[in-house]
Amino acid sequence: MEAFAMLLILIFAYSLFFLVRYDYHKNILRAIIDSSVIFCALTAVIAEFLSLFSAYRVLYLFFAWLVVSTVCVWVFRGSVIRSASCLYAACGRILPGKGADKIVGTKTDLSRRLEYTVLAAIAVFFLGTLATTFLNPYANYDSLVYHLPRVFYWFKNGSVHNFPASMGRQLYTGPFNAFIMLQTITLSHGNDWLIHLPQWFSYVGSVIASSLLAAELGLSRRWQILSALLAATIPLSILQAGTTQNDLMAAFWCAVSVYYVLRLINDREWEQWLDTGLFIGLSVGIAVLTKTSAVAALVSFAILAACLKLRKKHFIKFVYITGIILCCVMLISAGFYIRNAIDLNGDFLAVSAPEIAGLRVEVPSFNYRVAVMTQNLMYNFHSSSPALTAPVKQITNAICSLLGVDIYDERFYYHSYMESPSSSFSHDEAANPFHSLLVLFSIAIFTLFTLYYVKSKKRKDKTVSLQLAYMVACIASFCTVAASFLFVTGASRYLLAPLLLSMPFCAAVISSARLTRRIAGFTLTSAIFLSTGAIILGASVIMPFYAYVSDNAIPDREGLPPIVRIQKTLAAMPRLLPEAVSGSKNPDPFVVDIAKLTTKNNVTQIGVEIQRSIATYQILNLFWDKSFEVAQINALYHSSEEDSFVPQIILAAPRGNVSPVELNGITYVPVLSATDSPLVILIDEAFLVD
Repeated sequence: MEAFAMLLILIFAYSLFFLVRYDYHKNILRAIIDSSVIFCALTAVIAEFLSLFSAYRVLYLFFAWLVVSTVCVWVFRGSVIRSASCLYAACGRILPGKGADKIVGTKTDLSRRLEYTVLAAIAVFFLGTLATTFLNPYANYDSLVYHLPRVFYWFKNGSVHNFPASMGRQLYTGPFNAFIMLQTITLSHGNDWLIHLPQWFSYVGSVIASSLLAAELGLSRRWQILSALLAATIPLSILQAGTTQNDLMAAFWCAVSVYYVLRLINDREWEQWLDTGLFIGLSVGIAVLTKTSAVAALVSFAILAACLKLRKKHFIKFVYITGIILCCVMLISAGFYIRNAIDLNGDFLAVSAPEIAGLRVEVPSFNYRVAVMTQNLMYNFHSSSPALTAPVKQITNAICSLLGVDIYDERFYYHSYMESPSSSFSHDEAANPFHSLLVLFSIAIFTLFTLYYVKSKKRKDKTVSLQLAYMVACIASFCTVAASFLFVTGASRYLLAPLLLSMPFCAAVISSARLTRRIAGFTLTSAIFLSTGAIILGASVIMPFYAYVSDNAIPDREGLPPIVRIQKTLAAMPRLLPEAVSGSKNPDPFVVDIAKLTTKNNVTQIGVEIQRSIATYQILNLFWDKSFEVAQINALYHSSEEDSFVPQIILAAPRGNVSPVELNGITYVPVLSATDSPLVILIDEAFLVD
């Protein structure tokens, strides 16, 4: 527990932000979202500032948050005291024996019981996903190859600036989820047991954001809870809640950004335009810093806000708020994009980086782009049953035939992005058929509802008009994200943000339809039943990524798939050497070899030559201790920084035959490992002790 003591400063700072915003809103959910925006914006700013001096270390980071907390207490001490007193009094009123007794059996009481039942179901999903967060190791390709390795190197360097790397994604992809993980690991003194929690908090936040979006669309408390439940039961969100990916986090920040956009739209008198503009800018900046594709999901809502606000002819204020938003976005993301521009000759989006440029394929026609978009959209309707997926594929084939595009054209796919026969239960490919069909039916019902109003010449109220505009923006968001890829992705996770944004609209349609109680009951029952399986699978099965396990993975032993075996081995032992050997009853032989070399020969400088190997982080994970200096050798990026680094041993995962490595005039020779593994240790003979 001592390793996690310094994390209390983060809880203290967040609590202060919450109390300040609660005094402003007197609404707990809004205060949670506001304080999350402030906390994460400061996380990015602190990371960039400390990195300027290579001072991203535990003491400096702790001191930075201590200064922020002290300033917050001093400047907003009145708000903190008032909010704390108000919340304390509210807690006292809900304790047993407080207040007047309720009249049991009334319609209002039964309605409240139903609401509490739904809230209890949401709480079960929160607890279930939290359990999977600690039960499952981080067994996914993206995390092991570039999300977590860059956190490791940042921790070693004390800076989020670029470092020698052989994989461009470690440098040029959205880094905000890694910023949060780095902060957690740094304050935990190099312990990575809690790095899943940022994604889990994003899952909880996405449920809260969905409820707030429903409120901005004019829905009552009951339907806000339904919107929250729909967001909580998205299978892909459940499966990603226990990973270190960034799709769910990006979807959460997209939902937060749209929530503030709706607040701006509903502020018809521009009374809170400055406050709302700041939060729009900060949340959009964090969303873009998390995943650049968030721009595609948000552009339609930006157009929506511009169209609705400019109708009021407040051009000056609109220009002001646009400038505020752009300044906030630049404040949050400027450091990352400036580094990209410096490294890649002005290409701040890194589209010219070898790995990114390799994903660009020729677009022969407009019909081809529409066919790719259709394919990507249809992945959300797949299921784990081939029988249920077959009709979806038939519809896709029919659409592509009408467009005159061959669905089996090789240009549709790129490398490992291949069409899967049916959706799996992995966090990459798990589809969301129930929620996707619900969105489709909601669009159809609302369109008929709108046509009825137009035909009968009834005047639509402002709430219906806003819901109609929101529906159009959601459709545009789906299409923009699906069409932004030049190939069929084969994964539904890229559409998680538009799907999450559509849940409040679905709740709005259900609230306005007839037989609402039966429809709502069917929706609740189906969503809970179909999504419970995701929690069960997440808790009992390590996500299947066997398709990525190739010859460079550790070979199968003890009857377990390679990735499962090494994950179980490392998850059962301490993270640092040499304690890794003594702390495990059945230590991995390869880890034993490394431990013997590092202790017997007093090895402190370790070179790593691992490219696109699923074992990348599992090897780096052994060297969090500050006594080890670790760096990538023969790097494709920033290789000039290797000149001053002279490793004593080299850990390599070659794809072919192993040969000696020449580095700075020193020859490193391979040593046979007891594991008979493709992971090879190369040693400078000058450091070798018999």
